[in-house]
Formats: sequence, C-alpha cells, structure tokens
Amino acid sequence: GNTALTATGYFENTPYSLSFGIYSDAGFTTPITSANPGDTVYIKVVSGWGNLTGDKKTEIKVSDYLGATVKSTLTLSGNNPWTYTYTIPNNFGNSQLYFEANIQDNDGDQAKAAAHLDITGQSYYIKLYCDNTYTTECNTFGDGETIYVEMVGGVNSTPDWGSNGKSKLEVNNFFNQKYQWTNFGTHSQNGTTYRFTMSVDTMTANLSMTTGNWYFLKPKLQSSGGTKIYDKGEIAFFYDNITPCTPDPAPTITSVNVNGNPIDICTAVNAGATNTITNYEVTGGANADDNFNDNSLDPKWSTELTGTTGAVTETGGQLVITNTGSDLWNTNNQYSFAYQTVSGDFSATVKVASLVNTNAWAKAGILIKNDLDSNTTYPALATIEITPGNGASFQWRTNDGDTTMGYTSAGGETAPEWLRLVKTGNSITAYYSNDGTNFTQVGAAQTINFSGNVLLGLM
Repeated sequence: GNTALTATGYFENTPYSLSFGIYSDAGFTTPITSANPGDTVYIKVVSGWGNLTGDKKTEIKVSDYLGATVKSTLTLSGNNPWTYTYTIPNNFGNSQLYFEANIQDNDGDQAKAAAHLDITGQSYYIKLYCDNTYTTECNTFGDGETIYVEMVGGVNSTPDWGSNGKSKLEVNNFFNQKYQWTNFGTHSQNGTTYRFTMSVDTMTANLSMTTGNWYFLKPKLQSSGGTKIYDKGEIAFFYDNITPCTPDPAPTITSVNVNGNPIDICTAVNAGATNTITNYEVTGGANADDNFNDNSLDPKWSTELTGTTGAVTETGGQLVITNTGSDLWNTNNQYSFAYQTVSGDFSATVKVASLVNTNAWAKAGILIKNDLDSNTTYPALATIEITPGNGASFQWRTNDGDTTMGYTSAGGETAPEWLRLVKTGNSITAYYSNDGTNFTQVGAAQTINFSGNVLLGLM
C-alpha cells in the first residue's frame, strides 16, 4: 500500500523481484508518497531478475480510489528499468491514485507490483491498519492476524452488511484467483467513514495464498436501495506467514542476594546487579539469533565469567546472567558474558526488560570485543548498556591494551529499554529505543581497532 514497494513473489515459473517507485524528479532520486493535482510524477519499475525482458507486455494501469480508470493501459518505456512520466489530472477528485505495473515475456514469465499515491487536498482513501484503534498503517499481514480496513469518502449511505451480496469484500492475487465474503468480522459507519475487519486465517482458509506474495483487497459496498457506496476501490497488501508476536513474559523473583535485594532472571556486571534480557537478535555475520525459549542454552553460545561469581543459564523464555564483579570500566574487567564469534558487518538488537538499582552504574546490554580477557589484557571493545542512574551509555576501548575507556550517555533512559549496536567495518554505532521500533543514536560512531572476527553477545 505504499510507494517504492518491493514486491517479491508475483511470479510464474520463476521467482522475480519487482520494485515500483514513484518520484518527484526525472532523475528518480526523491521518492514521494503524495502529490497535488496537476503535478508530474516519475515512475520507475525495476526487476531483480535480469531475464525478465518484457518482450510481450510492459504496461502500467492507473486508477482512482473508486476503481475508475484514469488513463488506461499506459506503455512503460525502456527495458529494466522501465519508466513512465505521468501528469495527475487537474480535476482529479479522489484522494489516492493506484498504479499497477505488469511485465510479461513471450514465454509466459511475468511479474507485477502495485503502489498508491496520496493526492493532497482530497478526502477519499482506503487504508489498512494493524490495530483496532486505526492508528498504525500496515501493508504486511500474516497468519493469526486481523486486517483493519478503513474507507473514507464516497457516498453517505448505509451499506447492507447482510449476506445478500450487496456488501462484499474481495481478495484476489496476481492471477485473478479471488474469493468474496459477504459477512465481515466487525464493521461500523460514521458518516462517510466505513470500517471493518477481516481475519487473515479466514482468507487463507478460502483462498490459496502463498507466503511472500502481494494480494489485492477490494471492498464493494452498496446500500439496500442499490446505491453504490464504494465500487472496485482496491489496495495491495503483502502476505507473509509470520508468527503473531506475544508480550514478553513478566519478570519473576527467584531469590534474594546477600544484601537481601530481590534477584530476577538477569544479566549483571556490578556488585549484586540483576537484570532481565529478552528477544536477542542479530542480523548479518553468523546466525546468532536466539529467543531463549527452550530452557536450555544453545551450544552456539560460549561464556566468559570474570567476576567473583557468575553464571549463564536460560529459563522462562529469558537469558539469565548473574555476576558479583566490580565493573567493566578502564582496568576493571569483572562481568559475565554470553557470546558468539561473528564476522563482517552486523546489527545486534536486545531488549533489557528490567534492571535492579544496586548502583548508578550497574550495566546490562550488548558487548562486542576483540578477544577473551584470558588471551588479551584489556581487549578492544564497545558496549551499549542501560544503567539505573546514567541512562543508555555507549562505552568503548579503542585498542587492545588501553587502560582507559571512553563513553557518552543519553540520560534519563531506564529499563525496560531496547539497545542496538551496529558494526560497519570497524565503525561502531550505538542506539536505544523505548518501543523497539524508533531508535535514537547515542553520541557519535566510534572506530574500534578490531583485528578480524569479534566476540558478540550479552553481558
């Protein structure tokens, strides 16, 4: 449902990747999601598979919100990429234009992608949301999820929500295989705003849907008196057979430490500090992802325990790391570390779900370092951590053997908190987030003299 979509999976015989972009300039450098009537926009369609020649058909269909063709069957120029320059009609009266590209070869291979463009100052649209408050727009849905559909504008007339076929929801795929429902989930009307829901499981039970494909959702509403309220308006969504997410388990108290402070399932670095970490994932390098959900630490993990006492276990869907060492700072190297050896560039993300305030500098988070302490005295390292009294802190030791460390902090941040370290070459960038989606950088990127493969993990 957005511009500059990449649609992978509209294929026949061979999987293709077809991307669709709408731009404000002829150089195709500035993608746009909205425009004004009378504006000229520049469309580029690119196939990731070089053998898709388009020797039979390279066309683009432009339609308005109610499904009426604005300009039928335009021919794209070029040969991968294919381009077209389109001027929006000055009298365009709806809020969205829909663009549908279709590339076909003489031997039957074909690919298709779709996008929409919001037209400024208009008041008609179809949008898809992933929440029942209709605030978060989505274009990807999976099994077990609900699609929340909102239609604004059109005719102010009550649709017939019954089963007589006058109000339908149609879903079809690229090959026009389709299914229609006359009984929706929940639905409501407020003037010319219409909302209803559709279960992805209901769709897959009645229509052969393939993971990794785009599908078209077409609401058709008609009043009991025969008035067409909406007819053939459509919006694309991506079907990705994902597992619905569930909330993180709440921390549980298991015992108390020598000072009488409660100990949660945790990871720690300062004296008696206890924390909870969940949902660790790494992209790039080695496959280091782990949800810690089988109550047994996977053999891909190794541990380093440098404090007075420490342990690494897995229980209750969380990683448990304890330590009673003094700190990780300058020449203090006393902490517990669960790690894997990884290579190349990567982005590592973790959620610290709780942190007991035993010290303002108690730490929990992600650590990258050059070597084990038993092999190298004061190895080069970088860490992003959450603390009870010093916010989200980015700390680093630039070279092996350095006895001082640098740091910068974003004050006011406390657990629960998402943390992220990104490695590009030897440049390390640190981030924090309250929601796991919107991340803020901590200070400037630092260059750390890593010598090759690094140890990446949680402390």
